[in-house]
Amino acid sequence: MYFDKDCPAETQRKRKAYIPIRKLLKEKGLHRHTLPPAKLHVFFNSGPTTCNSAAEAREDLRKKGLMAKNSSDEGHAASAVWERQKKSPGRP
Repeated sequence: MYFDKDCPAETQRKRKAYIPIRKLLKEKGLHRHTLPPAKLHVFFNSGPTTCNSAAEAREDLRKKGLMAKNSSDEGHAASAVWERQKKSPGRP
């Protein structure tokens, strides 16, 4: 049996925007958490940082040199979710 948190659509949309950022942080080996309702907590060597939005997290990663200055992954989050949903079992 699987229980999913009942979140408003707006909160789910905000959480989904973090998908490419969390993937990048995982590739870099950085510890991270998504805090309720939709915040990102990242543990850098210089200390932990909490971002209140995906845009804020991207800007912080750009300042730290972890993300290219011209990269735009806004559409990537939606497409990644769409691809994952298409592959999940039980979907028509």
